[in-house]
This record gives sequence, C-alpha cells and structure tokens, in this order.
Amino acid sequence: MNNLENNNELKFSNDPFLWVSEKLLERRSRCLRDSIKQKFNIDPQIYWTVETDGERDNYRDDPKAWQAKKQFHAYLGHYGAEKIHNWRTFVVLPILFVFSGLLFWFSSLASASSNDWAETTVFGVTVTMTLILAFSTFAGSRFLSRLLLPNKLLTDEEIDSAGDLFKRAIARVHPDGTPQDLKDRWRVLDVDAEGDAVSGQVLAIDLEESSIEEEWQQYRITTLLTALAIFFPVFMETPMLSQGPFAFLIALPILWVVLNMGSFWYIPVLAILIPTLFGLATLPAWATGAAILFLLFIYELKTISPLRLREKLLDDAVKDCATDFLIDAAGKTYFKKIEEAKLEQINNAIKDKTPFIKLGRSTGVLYERRDPLAPSEEGCVFGQSVNDLSTHLGILGATGTGKTSGVIRPVLRQWIEHDQGGLFVVDGKGALPLEVSDLSSKYKLISPEHCAFNPIQGMNPDSVADVIVAAFSDKNGDSFWPDSAALLIRQAAIIIEASDLKYTIPELVKFSLAKTEVQIETIKPIAKNMDTRLAGAARYFLEELPSLPEKTRDSITNQVRTWLGNLTSHKELGKWLESEEGATVEDVFEGAHIGLLLPESKYGRGGVLISMLVMRRLYDQAKRRGDNWKSVDGQKPCLMVADEVQNLVSDFDIDMLPISRSLGLYQVIATQNVDGLYKRLDRDGARQYLGNLTSLVCLPPRTKDSNEYISMRAGQIWAAKADQYNSLPDAQSSIDRYLHSGADKATRSTRYGRALRHNLTRVSFAAGTRFDKTTFLNSISLGEDIPHMNETPTPLISIKPQHVISSDEIDILLAKPNTAIAMVQRGRVVRRDIIELSPEYNQEA
Repeated sequence: MNNLENNNELKFSNDPFLWVSEKLLERRSRCLRDSIKQKFNIDPQIYWTVETDGERDNYRDDPKAWQAKKQFHAYLGHYGAEKIHNWRTFVVLPILFVFSGLLFWFSSLASASSNDWAETTVFGVTVTMTLILAFSTFAGSRFLSRLLLPNKLLTDEEIDSAGDLFKRAIARVHPDGTPQDLKDRWRVLDVDAEGDAVSGQVLAIDLEESSIEEEWQQYRITTLLTALAIFFPVFMETPMLSQGPFAFLIALPILWVVLNMGSFWYIPVLAILIPTLFGLATLPAWATGAAILFLLFIYELKTISPLRLREKLLDDAVKDCATDFLIDAAGKTYFKKIEEAKLEQINNAIKDKTPFIKLGRSTGVLYERRDPLAPSEEGCVFGQSVNDLSTHLGILGATGTGKTSGVIRPVLRQWIEHDQGGLFVVDGKGALPLEVSDLSSKYKLISPEHCAFNPIQGMNPDSVADVIVAAFSDKNGDSFWPDSAALLIRQAAIIIEASDLKYTIPELVKFSLAKTEVQIETIKPIAKNMDTRLAGAARYFLEELPSLPEKTRDSITNQVRTWLGNLTSHKELGKWLESEEGATVEDVFEGAHIGLLLPESKYGRGGVLISMLVMRRLYDQAKRRGDNWKSVDGQKPCLMVADEVQNLVSDFDIDMLPISRSLGLYQVIATQNVDGLYKRLDRDGARQYLGNLTSLVCLPPRTKDSNEYISMRAGQIWAAKADQYNSLPDAQSSIDRYLHSGADKATRSTRYGRALRHNLTRVSFAAGTRFDKTTFLNSISLGEDIPHMNETPTPLISIKPQHVISSDEIDILLAKPNTAIAMVQRGRVVRRDIIELSPEYNQEA
C-alpha cells in the first residue's frame, strides 16, 4: 500500500508543469482561505477549488455530507462573490485607474524633464507595482488578498437565508433526544419542507464551481491587465526591454488574458497591442496603457454579476425540471403532510422510552427512489422500539432465506436482554423452539420428551371445539359434517368438564365415541343442579344424538375419530396427553419463557393441533386478564413468536390480532409466503390478517402472490420519472450494433466496398453519425455544431403515483443474502427500506 501511495505522489520530475501549477493552486487556495478567515472570521470553506486534494478532507468516507457542505457554502459564496464583484468593479478598479493615470502622468513628466533620478524612480515604482499586482492574485499573498477583498463579505441576513435553505431543502435538523435510528440527515431533493420545489433553490453546478473562485479568476484578469497597462509605457520606452525575446514574454500574459475574456476581445486587443509590442505600429506609450485600461473597463461593465448569473441559472433549472408539475398533480398539501408525519414520527419516538429492537441497517435504496419515508443514508440503524413491536411484526421468507437467523433470533435475543416480559415460541412445522433455546437461561421446552402437559387444561369447551374444527375442516367443503363433529366435541367437553372424568383429549375422544349407555352413566352423577348450558349438553347425548339416523351418527363420530385420532393413536402423543396437569403456558404472562416443541415431521398433524390449542389458551388468558393488566401485580407483556404460521391460524386469529396488543400479547408471525395463508384463510381473510401486522420484514418469498402483496404493501408515492428515452439503452447495445451490422458486413465484403466505407468507420456507423473521425475532431476544435452527436434526446416524464417497489424486481433486490425489505412502524409512522440483516446462528453452528 505504501508503495502504491508513493507511486501516486506527483513529483516535479514526472510532470514539471503540472507540479508547479498544483503547488501554485494549493498556495493560492490556502492564502485566500486564510485571508477570509482572518478578515471576516467566517468559515473559509465558502471558497474552494475543485482541483485541490484538500477540498474533500474529512469527507472522503461521507460523500453526502460533502455534497451538503458544498451546497451550503456555495449558497453563501454567491453573496460573497457579489460583494467581491462590486468591490472590484466600483472600488478597486477606479482606484487602480486613478493610480495608473497618475503614474502615466509622472512618467511623461520624467521623460520630458530628462531627469535620470525621476525616470529611475518612476521606473522602480512602476516595476514594483506591476509585480505586486501580478503577485497578488496569481502566486498568493495573505496580506494582498486581504487588501483586495471587500470590507464585508456576508451579512447576517444572507447567513440566515443560507441556513434556512439548508434546513428547508437539503438537511434535517433534529430536536434534542432524537433516537439514533431517526437521525438520518438528508432530505429528498424534490420538494422542501414547505412543499415547494427544490429545483430553483439549489443547483448541481454548486458542487463543481465556487462563485468566489470564479470572481477571484476575474480579479486575476483585472490585476494582470492593470499590471500590464502600468508596465507597458515603461516597457515601450526602455530599449533594452522592448526587444523580441522580452516582447514575447509580455505577449504571453496578454494572450492569456484575452483568451479568458472570450473570443469577442480577440480582434481589438490583438490589433492594438501586439503590433505595437513588436514595433510594427507606433502609438504613444501612455496610449497603449490607456488602451488596455479602457478594454478592462469595458470588460468589467460587460461581466454579469454572480447573483444575476445565478438567477438565470435557477430560472433555467426550474424550466428543466418537472417538480412544479409534480406538486400541481399531487397537491402541495400532500408533501406538507409527509413532512408533518416525519416530524410526528420523531416526536413520538422521543417520547417512547421502551428499548429499541434493531432489525438491521439501511441501504438507502428507497431514498434514492425519492421515498420520503425511507432513511436517507446507507448504514443507518433500522428497527423499532418495543412499543412499536407491540403492534405486531410479520416475517416473510422462503426456506433457507434466513428468517430465523436474520430476524427471529435477533428480535428474541433483544427482547430477552431488555427483560421485557414473557416469551412463547411455537412452530407450525419445524423446530424453532429448540433452535432458540440457548437465548434464555429460564427457557422451558414443552414436548413429550421434556415435561408433562395437558393442552386443554383450563380451556373453555367452546374454544376446544373451535380449534379442533379449524385445524381439520375444509372451508370450501360441505360444512354440515365439520359443524356436526364440532358440536359433538363441544358438548362432550362440557360434560367432561363438569364430571369426575379427567379433562383431557384422550378422555374427550373416549366419551365422544362411547356407547349411549356409557355416556348416560357419566351424565347421571351431574344431573342435579344442571345449568342451562350443561343441560343442553346432556340432552344432546341423551336425545339428539341417538335420534339421528345411524349412518349420520356414525359419520359424525367417525369424523371425530379421524380428527382426534391424530393425537390419541400417535405412539408418543397418545400417552403424553393422558396427563391431567402439567406445564402451565399461561405463566408467560408473568414473565416465563416457554417453547412448544412439536415438529410436524415427528408428530404430524397432531402436533399442529396441540400448537393451535395452546395459542388459543394464550388468547383466552389474555382476554381474561383484560386491557387493565398493567395495573395487576405480576402481570407482564408476552411476546408470542410463531413460525410457519400458515399451519396454525384460523378465523379466530384474524379477530384476535387487532386486540391482542391492548391485552399485552405482542406477536411476531413468520411464514414462507402469503400463498399458504391465502389457502388457509382465503385471500380476503389472509389480507385482513396480514394487514393487522403493522410491521413487515420480507426476505425472498419466491412466489408471484407474495411479490405482488409486498409491492402492494410498500405502497406508492407521487414522483416524476422518465418513462421513455430515445437513445441506446447501454454500452452493450452499442457494441452489439457494432458487431452485428449487416450493412457494414455486406459493404466490407469487397475491396471496392471497403474503399467506399473508408471514411465511415464501424464506430461511427454504430453511433449513427454521418462523418468520419477526422471531421469529428476538426469540428470540435473549431467549436462547430456536430450533427447527430450534438442532439440530446428528450425523455418523456411520467407524473403519477409510482410503486416504491415493483413486484417484478423483488428477487433481484433481495438477491444478496441476508437482505430484506422492511416496512415497520416507528413512532406510529411507516419507515421502510431495503435493509441488511445481522444474522445470529446457533451456538452449535
């Protein structure tokens, strides 16, 4: 690396001219900046030159900050340049004119008197002033620069105006206490904070040109021409100097000045001065100096002032942009409301004292698409507070995309580290509860291998029946048989709950399938003091069920046998479920950490049914403790994490999700794609369920329906974008056109054809030009218009609501592993971006 740095260092021996010019430029820049700082006590960065290495010091790793700094200082620099322009034109230049006139007069008197001392004195003063004026702006001098600068560079009003522009259109100024994740600094440069167009307020040219540097260049012309005007009479009257070599040295700066003035000044300056310089014409010595001063005076009067020039550029910028039409189409209030939402987001986040849950870091992709709700910088921390998380988080992602390692484990770890309450982990298919068991020291697994457990302990019979029918029934099929089986299970559960039988699933199956005589014997002991509900259950088994046709009754009982046989006939589940008591999942509302480990690969649909029953138990317990749970000692919020949720949800979950936040049950729901939910809940039900997940993190779901849902969920924003552009799309197209040109191939197949196409090369043919390379270069050198190549295609602008994310691009947006589309609630306002996750892996890995 050190060798490379040494190789990149410019040395005098490598390029003497470039080395000298860079050193002079650096010195001049340093001197002028020091002069500005010493004389005005303001930030010297309002002056810069783009060529110097120090221009981007301290900003090389932060190009956005460099851009904002440049735009702010450029805005200030325009006012400073206007002061310099007026000071030079109306103060410095008249003083120089008067001084030059006096010097011409003294020179004439000295020559007329033939006084050697007078002539020597005038000569010395003239040469000294010539060198001082030339040195003042070319080589750089702090003292001389301070003399040439105006007495006041900026007013308080101008500084305030620049600051207002910076805060209104370029950067955000955050109130004290703003959370770190919301401290993104930049605005989308389409409309400002007040809903007006940014075009017409800032310019791209501000990043490349400093108005003060431009005015200092004009100062160089002024001082050099004045120096030449002063020196010219002495030069002409000194025989030793007015010889060929010295005349050539004087001609060089004159030519340089004339070139900087522009082509309009070529003829008069060269016609008057150059012939006189080389003795081809005779003019009085003072007349040549006066001619130079006169040209300088006319040039200064013709020079447009910096603020007038900027006014013209701003006006042109507005004409070239479609932002005004965008504001007219969307409405100014639309943009103002977005700004209000951003401010409300920050204020709400400041008030929110719950811990922050980090999900990843922003990439800035959506900000570059003009999304005002996206972080404006790459690398910003992206996440939400626990209070935001309470409105529920959804996770989409196909198998192997990193749902667990990239999102679920980090969220769980932070929930546990911040000790935010209870935790319940369930998986509709895999082994997530086991995979995250290393995160908590008090984590307890519930499974046949770990502890006794009764899934329906304490459950309402209605809940038991609802869950069982939801787990196995087909929503699109005939509802008579599932409803009849659900009724049988419900009534059986009511009887068992009131009897001396164990309130377990095996006992429920046994009673439901028992003969009528056995059912009667169970009901007899509880026949006294029956309430209406229990009496109805008894009547069902004593009268209604026996009265059904035998085939109907057998079909209903077979339905129950088929459903619950997944549990009772399973080798491990059947024995495990005989326990009347065991682990109590409701403890999670008092801070317990529990995982239900029933992978489908091992326990089949029976494991899924138990998971659904336990989730219903938690819902019922949350409802029992009510929305005043915070006032009850020992009650805490609970985070329920459910993976492969498409196997676990039912219509009850749709109804429960909107209210579970107020009940202290926060949910993190993960599934591979929306397709499974569409099948489970139908499309409308799935959309309603997903809509109640206020936050969504999407890894590649790899299905069309999922991509379309993500695009819809990301929403649209008003934007002006180029829809069509009359040009070749990229370099590959140009190269292909070069390689596959049939006309070119046919013409070059003969010697005569190759001769005819000698001046129309393959490159020019591919580019669509009608002239050869020599003509092209000659046209450039002469400043002539070049046909075809000089015509810029005009894009067709579309002004309408645009999708923030298109469904067709999701796969490529998420092509990089551990990248996700995040749309989360933060401070009650949406915050979204493409984010990079920070995966956590199991200790075994």
